[in-house]
Amino acid sequence: MSIVDHSPEAMTTRARVYLGASGFRHTLLGLFAIFTPWLFNAALFVPIFNLLPLLAWGIVMVFTGLTCTVAWIIRNADIARAGIVMSASITLVLAVGLTIGLVDVWAGWANAVGWSEARNLFLAREILYPPRLLTLAPAPPSPFLVLVMLAVTVKDYAVCAQPMRVPLEESVRVRRLKRA
Repeated sequence: MSIVDHSPEAMTTRARVYLGASGFRHTLLGLFAIFTPWLFNAALFVPIFNLLPLLAWGIVMVFTGLTCTVAWIIRNADIARAGIVMSASITLVLAVGLTIGLVDVWAGWANAVGWSEARNLFLAREILYPPRLLTLAPAPPSPFLVLVMLAVTVKDYAVCAQPMRVPLEESVRVRRLKRA
């Protein structure tokens, strides 16, 4: 008995690509955290590093990436589920930490420029938004990264139940059978 199952029923190509992408993402981010820590010096990261030091985050991410990569290579559904759960959990913790950091940075920026000025920026009305705000304090970061990380987390948790298939796999098979 082998833990490597090469049968087409073991894991779809889509699921393997998904695992490979998750493995690549976590391994690469983990290696960046380990070998280039100066890239993670923004105020947004403070809540995350209060939970775990950067080196520990890097090790956890590399381990998660390797777990997803091993599942991709040997087509093992149990390892795949573990990798996806770890991926989703890490991404959720990072997203929550970045959200806390984002709120803190935005509040500090609003205090620096004044709450009424910050409200005008938030409403993005050109008439009300004075460009001089950026001379008073550097612009606060965008919530874009937090939104992307939350979306990836939801996607990962949705896939956790059946990493061997995409949610629409059955409907694709039914269409192929009808055409034949």
